[in-house]
Amino acid sequence: MLTTLDRPAAPATVARVGGGTDADRWPLLGRDDELALIDAAVTGGRSVVVVGPAGVGRSRLLAEWVARRDLRPDAEDRRLRRDRSGRGVGPAGPRDRRVDGSVVVVRATRSTATIPFGAFARWVPERHATHDRLGLFQATAAALLGDRSPATGSPLVLVVDDAPLLDDGSAALVLHLAQHTATRVVAAVRTGVPCPDAITALAKEGLADRVDLAPLDPPTTAELARVALGGRVAVTALRRLWRLTEGNPLYLREVLAAARDQGVLAVRGGRWSWDGDLAGRGRLHDLVSDRLGAADPEERRLLELVALGEPLPVDVLARLVPPARLAAAVGGGVTRGPDGIGLDVDGAGTGATGEAGDRTLLVEERLAQHPAGPVVRLAHPLYAEVIRAGLSRFATRHRLGELARAAVAAGYHRQDPLRVATWQVDGDDPGDPDLLLRAARVASMIDEAALSERLARAAEGAGAGWPAVLQRAEALGPVGRWDEADALLDALTRPEAPVAARVAGTVVRAEALIWHRGRSVAEARDVVARGLAAIPAGAAAPLQELAARLAFADLDLDAAGTLAAAAVSGARTTADRLHAVGTAALVTAFRGHAEAAVQLAAAAQSDAAALASEDPRPAGRLLAAVACAAPLAGRLDETVAVLERVVDHDVLAAFRSLRGFPVLCLARARLAQGRVATAARLCDEVLTTMVGDENHYGRGNWVVATLAAAAGQAGDARAAGEALAWIDDHRPFPLTPDRLGLDLGRVWLHAARGELSSARALALAVAEQAGAAGCGLLEATALVDAARLGAAGEVADRLTDLAGRLGGPFLPVAARFARGLAAPTPSGEDLDAAAAGFVAAGARLLAAEALTAAAEAHGARGRRRAEAASRARAQRLAGECEGASTPLLRRLVQAASAARLTPREREVAELAARGRSNREIAEALHVSRRTVDSHLDHAYTKLGITTRHELPAALGFAVA
Repeated sequence: MLTTLDRPAAPATVARVGGGTDADRWPLLGRDDELALIDAAVTGGRSVVVVGPAGVGRSRLLAEWVARRDLRPDAEDRRLRRDRSGRGVGPAGPRDRRVDGSVVVVRATRSTATIPFGAFARWVPERHATHDRLGLFQATAAALLGDRSPATGSPLVLVVDDAPLLDDGSAALVLHLAQHTATRVVAAVRTGVPCPDAITALAKEGLADRVDLAPLDPPTTAELARVALGGRVAVTALRRLWRLTEGNPLYLREVLAAARDQGVLAVRGGRWSWDGDLAGRGRLHDLVSDRLGAADPEERRLLELVALGEPLPVDVLARLVPPARLAAAVGGGVTRGPDGIGLDVDGAGTGATGEAGDRTLLVEERLAQHPAGPVVRLAHPLYAEVIRAGLSRFATRHRLGELARAAVAAGYHRQDPLRVATWQVDGDDPGDPDLLLRAARVASMIDEAALSERLARAAEGAGAGWPAVLQRAEALGPVGRWDEADALLDALTRPEAPVAARVAGTVVRAEALIWHRGRSVAEARDVVARGLAAIPAGAAAPLQELAARLAFADLDLDAAGTLAAAAVSGARTTADRLHAVGTAALVTAFRGHAEAAVQLAAAAQSDAAALASEDPRPAGRLLAAVACAAPLAGRLDETVAVLERVVDHDVLAAFRSLRGFPVLCLARARLAQGRVATAARLCDEVLTTMVGDENHYGRGNWVVATLAAAAGQAGDARAAGEALAWIDDHRPFPLTPDRLGLDLGRVWLHAARGELSSARALALAVAEQAGAAGCGLLEATALVDAARLGAAGEVADRLTDLAGRLGGPFLPVAARFARGLAAPTPSGEDLDAAAAGFVAAGARLLAAEALTAAAEAHGARGRRRAEAASRARAQRLAGECEGASTPLLRRLVQAASAARLTPREREVAELAARGRSNREIAEALHVSRRTVDSHLDHAYTKLGITTRHELPAALGFAVA
């Protein structure tokens, strides 16, 4: 039944045809822009057509828009209905069509589509000749409108859900109301289905604005999943949900329901995790099956091949599908009803399209950047799930064998060995031992240990020899099968085994001790030392390189440098040499010899890039060395440009979980520039793409350290704290450089909380540890941070000494900056000069801080013109730092009187401004409450204020 209500001073009840659905109660996220567009059009007196594919949430959007409209009653909504004598008679009843500002919602269905004016049956007069179509049309319109006229009453808002299912009469009525009355139509249209001409005319004739409803983006999909599940969701589960639904809310709802019912999605370790595959028919299967439609045997075979192989290179498919069938499909000729089966060339202008210009085919060809060129996939991931679930084991094996043979014939196995080898193992193809072994190594590098072991076992069976046994041993470690791994490694490292096998076996055993068994670095170093003693000197380079990395992990940089140099000179193969050079460059960068590290990396860059498709680790270490050396080498802008090209080029395309490593390097360089928001965004991206749910090989340590430092320098203590809390939820690794890097992130967490004493103390402690180990990079970083946080007097001489020992353009500037801050009467000229040096090095945030201090120094000497010039330059540079809010930079917006505060007075005042009580401040600073009271009294006097509430404005920040 269709009814309307118009209640004064209360939200209206909205009329519906066809009843509500579960979708009406599904959370609506990420649609504020679309809701605003509908609002703007209707408020401006225009109609709206909301266009989107099946399941994207058109009905839910309309329901939400109506609900929000009802929650915002305006003056018209509050007016009483008046009878003909002008007296108020209360709210309109369900049969009274005279409604002010009413909303009528009509839901068309396949059933009502077979009945003339079926969608508007509630308004069709009970006694009217059905053969008089025109009279029926006019009577229904009059009944719907009531006694509205341009002079009386407010316009009707007619919301039409599933407008393509309107019968011709109902569609004509909608067009008439929009064209010839004040009615505002809000219609939802599904793309890819036939639509009545009258509805199409709404947009074509300029009567309605078009609002395109696209699938949700990955972050909104993830948030919707979290809201629906009511808890934390593992990153791998979110990725799986995205791959299955691609932001389609209806599919997401059904996938969540099916996955929970089947136990595939369950709470494990305090968060929702995905384990297994969806099975069975159920509503999810039926939903997708309705979209697939009928298919003849050839079409079904094409769909099965694509479902099992997507994204499937066109060159591979062309070897499996008859040319005529493929040509017809690409041309859009293979279709069945509104939901066609065929191929569409994305961006090429071919293929069938719906009336709204959207793709309607179930299979599409995408020309998006892909190493294999154009690839084919089903138009939605759930189609593949349903097709694969319907295949027998025998049929699956046969199709996978077909894919494997076609891929090898097309040369695709050289571009993606992992996928092709997996097709061979799972299909009826015997497999090539070299390909299987290469794929097993790739699987190991992307943390697919179980798959790596299976491929290595297949390679061993195919005759790959001891390298396959080694790969099996390496893959068994991450899954905890120690006894099996030890047995294999014992066989590989016995004295009569080949030297290469003994070397490789020792490497795997030592690395497994740290990364999988949680043993100490010292124990792993001992294993390598014993291995080196038993290996001929000419074959020792791989073990020497590992020994260098283990020494680096202990921050034993002198030993690391010596071992890395020996590995470089003794390397027999290009791969061994590049591994050694990458480690040598990284060690050199951490020792603080920035220019030498950059030169090492530059010399090996092209060879490492060529090797990256086989082994990305040398390229990754070279990138890390460049990113670490860039600040001390004064090459930040140049390095950022290089790293951005590397990120765009995606040199690690074959290694999915490692793709974020160049992004991490870029994030660190951006942070050094002062682009704090960009650095934080990049780190968030890396945590999801490279790290995921597990901190494999400690990959997340430096990501989190960088994210915490970026958030802290943006003044966001919450984000910095959440970043460092991530480490508590993940397996820690006993690497000294990582621990110091995380402590540098904690420095800025303390600073963002206003705990400057703790921040300074931690920065000085990091500098002490790094300096004792000869780690010039971390020592310099910690000393500069300490200077920025108020300990310039304690670090100025140390920075000067470090600049003399390490050289390079950055450290002399940093030393001058610290001396300028530490001077009893700070020199504005020295600070201005330091700022110019920082700008030349690309460190804009440091330059802005130096200029802020310079402005204060000039002001203290009464040099107003110089003060204004420094302040203006500081503000310009601060504008490039994306909202950075460090203690020095906040002085730009503080009251001029704040410059007279002592460091302790400033710290106490800032903590008070952040909402800390005097007792809490005393505990944080380890002083008495009387001392806190005294410092606050002095601060009030100097700032010219009398209450605690005035502190935030005087100190240049607001507290929520």
